Amino acid sequence: MCEPVCSSCGKHSHCADPETCACNAGYWKLDANNDCTPICSMGCAAHSYCAAPEYCECEPGYEKTGDPSCQPICSAGCGKNSVCVAPEQCQCQLGYSKAELDESCRAICEQPSCGSNSSCIKPNVCECNEGYHNPIEISRIIVCEPVCQEGCPANARCARPDECLCDPGYTFHAASSTGIFQHCEPHCSRPCSVNGKCVAPDLCECLPGYELRPEQPGHVCEPKCSQDCTNGFCSAPERCICHSGYSMSPNSTCDPQCTMGCRHGTCTEPEVCTCAPGYQMGPNSINICEPVCEPSCEKADCLAPNMCICHLGYEPQFDQATDLPGHVCKPACEQECVNATCSAPNHCSCLEGYVYQDEQRKTVCKPHCPACEFGDCLAPGHCECWPGFESVTGQPGCQRLSTTTTIPTTWADIESTIPTTWADIESTIPTTWADSSSIDSSSELPLASTERATRTLPPAMQCSSSCKCWHEYDELGILDTPKCINICMDDHDKPCLDLTLCRCDQFSNLLVCNENNESFADSAESLETRYVCKVAAPKTLTTTTTTTTAPPAENILRNAALDSKAATNRWPLIVGCIVAACTLIAAVALLTHLYLKRRRLQAEEEDDVDARQIIYLAREDL
Repeated sequence: MCEPVCSSCGKHSHCADPETCACNAGYWKLDANNDCTPICSMGCAAHSYCAAPEYCECEPGYEKTGDPSCQPICSAGCGKNSVCVAPEQCQCQLGYSKAELDESCRAICEQPSCGSNSSCIKPNVCECNEGYHNPIEISRIIVCEPVCQEGCPANARCARPDECLCDPGYTFHAASSTGIFQHCEPHCSRPCSVNGKCVAPDLCECLPGYELRPEQPGHVCEPKCSQDCTNGFCSAPERCICHSGYSMSPNSTCDPQCTMGCRHGTCTEPEVCTCAPGYQMGPNSINICEPVCEPSCEKADCLAPNMCICHLGYEPQFDQATDLPGHVCKPACEQECVNATCSAPNHCSCLEGYVYQDEQRKTVCKPHCPACEFGDCLAPGHCECWPGFESVTGQPGCQRLSTTTTIPTTWADIESTIPTTWADIESTIPTTWADSSSIDSSSELPLASTERATRTLPPAMQCSSSCKCWHEYDELGILDTPKCINICMDDHDKPCLDLTLCRCDQFSNLLVCNENNESFADSAESLETRYVCKVAAPKTLTTTTTTTTAPPAENILRNAALDSKAATNRWPLIVGCIVAACTLIAAVALLTHLYLKRRRLQAEEEDDVDARQIIYLAREDL
């Protein structure tokens, strides 16, 4: 078991805590020294003192005589006509006075009176005592002086024959137990503390390193510390001990201690924290000071005085006046919100009149139109129809345009369509697929012969001839493809759309293609892809609008009528056909040459660009 250690504890005391002494039961500390005094709760009678707890003992020279009071003791007894009134002190009865030498009571001499060191041998008759001499009457008093053969030291006088008494405020000090007189020492009625000595009557002088206590001058010496021992006490010269709740700091001062520490504050008293400027004590806390932000943070935490840190998913909103982050944080979206606002972290809310373009990635909003089939919704409630479609009042979405072509019904009408000059023949020769598509394959001609011709345009030309840009189309609408789908002209165009594997859907005007390189008749389960026209080709021939689509049988009648007319005018037709064929061959050859040349130049430019990029990257690596 561990016990506290104290450097020194006085009488009737024990070490209660490290360097802290406590009095034993029944004792209390009278002064600052380490001695403890017993306690008598009922007090002690005259001429007695408390010698032990609840026990009174007579002072030296007194004794108990059967009652609690203490009576003086006169060991030699008192002479005739005298009583013992104090220890070793007899008092004469009335009319008698006590002699100084033999303690006997003698008669009183008043005229003249007997002075000190003299005896009244009879009333008003004085005589010097033995060892005294020089009876002198002074003011009707006979005074006799004692005789000390060896004289008296300093601070003493000859009080009786050969007996010196110290002056008032001094006491005898013997050299040995024999009581041989040596000298007189000053006496201090209140004993000097252990760290001082009595240098004059009732005057204490402290040892080096100690000084008199200001509030108790004269006898208590306490250690002196040149540095102020605030919140502590000076236990020894230049040594401070801190009070409970304080500890010695590196700069030798007693600082208050807070066992839990003070966050963002200072410990000003034991277990008392004072917050730093800009902080305040947190709720239900005595040691944690929290920063203060004014105004308070919104969607953020106050990390330091007037400094807000946004919550996860939020970013600071800058003050327009100071261009500095303020106390309000707004939601942050990693991807830009298009036609929308960032209403929550990584969540875009569409503007009024807009809907999400992609339900999986809700960052882009597109304008919303209640009905916009076969058209593009360019703004909320504003639909722009595709080429070949139009908006019809009273009907939702876009409706397909209805077109017909006027068909010649007589031979005169047929003859009017046959070129008769070289200029007319050259003007009817198509130079591109767009030009050839201007011929309406749905026109019909009544023929003189009952035989039907079977010549018609390719199935896909009925749709593709009037379109310059195709986009893929499914049940959900047009796919978001960045480029037009290329139409195959030769092997250099691949990958491209082969029109020989496509057909035109007359009802929807969509181009339907077979991606398995099979004819539509060969496989009913072939994979079909639909395309819609996004950019219409410029028209080179003007037709008259009548009906929607001519049936395939009428195309056969038209071709048969043309063959019959050609037979009637054989020579002009043969010549025209030869010229047209030669012109077509020359045009095709020229176009092929120009196209191949252009492709070759493009390939060379691409190779040149790739080479430059390789050189640039190589330089960056260096």
